[in-house]
Amino acid sequence: ELPDTTLSISINARQVNLSQDVNLQVDFHNPSDVPKTIQANLACSFIFYTGVRASHLKYHNFTITVPATQMKSEMVKITADEYMPYLGTQRCLHFVVTGQTEDESVTALKVLELQIPTLTVTLSGLPQVQQDMFANVTFTNPFNFALKACRLAMEGAGLMSEKTHFYEVIEPQASISWTESFNPRLDGKRCIVAVMDCSNLCEVRGVACVNITP
Repeated sequence: ELPDTTLSISINARQVNLSQDVNLQVDFHNPSDVPKTIQANLACSFIFYTGVRASHLKYHNFTITVPATQMKSEMVKITADEYMPYLGTQRCLHFVVTGQTEDESVTALKVLELQIPTLTVTLSGLPQVQQDMFANVTFTNPFNFALKACRLAMEGAGLMSEKTHFYEVIEPQASISWTESFNPRLDGKRCIVAVMDCSNLCEVRGVACVNITP
C-alpha cells in the first residue's frame, strides 16, 4: 500500500505585465505531527498556448525544513532579463515544483500568463453602407526597450480589406497613430481588427466594432 501523502505544495504569483520581474512564493504545508525536510526543485519554462513547452528558463534546487503542523515558504524571482531573450509568440510561464522527503513525493504546477499591451482602435464617420468612415489605431510603447521592425495591419470583413503600415522603430514611451478611410460594403455588426508584429514582440492586438445600417 502507498503511504498517505501529508505534505502539499502551492505556488502563488501575482499577475505581471510583460517585461516585469515575476516573484513566486512556494508554500510547503506540513499537517503531520513531525518536521519534514524536503529536497525541492523548481523548473520554469515558456509554453505555447497549446501547452507545448518551448524552452527552459531556470532551475532552482533548494532544501527546506517545515516544522510539524506548519507552513513554510520559499521565494523565487524570475527576472525580466532572464525570460525576455526567449520571448517569441509565447506568453505563458510554466512552473513545476517537486518536493521529495524520505517517504513521500509531491508536485505542484502553475501557469502564469504575462500581460501584454493592446492597440486602441476607434471608428468614426457615418456607420452606413458606402459612406465614408475612418479607423484610427494608436499605441504607446510601455516598455523600457525599443520595438523594432514593426508591421501594423488592420482589416474588417465587409468593411475594409487589409491595410498595412510599417514602423522601423518605436522608442520607449513613444506613441504612434495611424488612420485609414474605408467605405462599408455590408450592413450588420462589423469589426475592425488591428494586429502589430515586431521583431521582439508579437501579436499585439486591438478591435473595434460598429453596427452598419443599409
